Amino acid sequence: TDAPLPPLAPGLPLLGNAIQMGGDTVRFLAGMYQQLGPVFRVRALTRELVILGGLDANRFMAQAGDSVLSGSEFFGGLNDELDSTLVFPALDGDEHRYYRKLFRPSYSRDAVAGRFDELMALTRRRMATFAVGERIQAVPTMQQIITDQLGYALAGSVSGEYFDDLRGTLSTLIATKLMKSAPEFMLRLPNYRRKRERSQAFMRQLLELHRAHPHAENGDLIDAALRATGYDGQPLSIKDLEAIGFGAFFAGMDTAAHTTSFTLYLLLKHPAIMRQAVAEIDDLFAQEAFTFRDLRHMKTLHADVIEGMRLYPVAPIMPRHATQTFEFGGYRVQQGAHIMMVTALTHYLPEHFPNPETFDITRPTPAPFTFAPFGLGAHTCMGAGLADVLIMLTLATLLHRLAIALDPPDFEMEVIGVPVPNPGPKFHIRVTGVRGV
Repeated sequence: TDAPLPPLAPGLPLLGNAIQMGGDTVRFLAGMYQQLGPVFRVRALTRELVILGGLDANRFMAQAGDSVLSGSEFFGGLNDELDSTLVFPALDGDEHRYYRKLFRPSYSRDAVAGRFDELMALTRRRMATFAVGERIQAVPTMQQIITDQLGYALAGSVSGEYFDDLRGTLSTLIATKLMKSAPEFMLRLPNYRRKRERSQAFMRQLLELHRAHPHAENGDLIDAALRATGYDGQPLSIKDLEAIGFGAFFAGMDTAAHTTSFTLYLLLKHPAIMRQAVAEIDDLFAQEAFTFRDLRHMKTLHADVIEGMRLYPVAPIMPRHATQTFEFGGYRVQQGAHIMMVTALTHYLPEHFPNPETFDITRPTPAPFTFAPFGLGAHTCMGAGLADVLIMLTLATLLHRLAIALDPPDFEMEVIGVPVPNPGPKFHIRVTGVRGV
């Protein structure tokens, strides 16, 4: 194509758009979309990125994007650091489809069907440490709860004493290998090396435990990995098995936990909606047992989760590189260009969501390709269904057991963009009382 390069977003000398990209990234990019259209370039220090966003971009990603875009370069650094080949987002084509088919059942909501009592018990165990009147930092608390649930569901074990090691390892990997917001020498620092080594030791413990006590055919992710044959027809290497184990705990440590935190914030900011949600939750717990369908029938809570994902998507961007030159929106995207496919940009466009900055749980079902909190195309998050269950269960268990409030009561959240969108360290809740048992 002889089409011109996409327009360049205005920015500061040297810094470019680095400051905006480190804050509420998608809202900034949605503003640039309104000025420049569905394809444009931004600069962040020495990096130049091509932004694709809007309805046409989402449709392109869902239908054809995987034929010209790849995640191997962006996510390949994780494979290098973990000495593995099985960081799933770094895979493409037939190999990606092979492993996705192999492990998708382990990440599905069906994997936890009938195990709601155990998952809720993990949340209650964490809440039992809270005292009435205690001020609690919301985000790390939700990270601990969701990571416990993920570990139990996918690997048969909670992280326990290894939680800080796993969280530290993940945050450093994201900063150095993905976001490149930190220099790679951090990977050689003693603190990171110690956390990574302890995390790897934990993975080896899990593998040994599963080898010694294999589950039936419908076991968890670790069981599936130990039984699996790789794309090359060989058994998976120990490093690949460790990487799959890491994935069990990394899968929602940031994403599902931050969605839970955002949803909780929205409920606390809207007391009338909170009262409706709590009434539904109490009705749910009045039943002897309940299913995923019962969770989804809590219309207020589920609508709050969905609207929270729209307002505050935690996986709003699919980072890619162009495997060939192609034309989009009348502009040329060069082979090798670093792409940010902003699937959630449509969430902030009034033509798709009227008054997009307004929290509204009565919105109608969104049109195709306009609501994409889990990505689009072949690399859509395969744990989306499982995340939905864990978020709903966590919020329902928390709000049935405890009465909580924002602290301070007039707190206004400011979205932090790194490592992924989150409510930030200033978001606190205070336990004001004990409700159900």
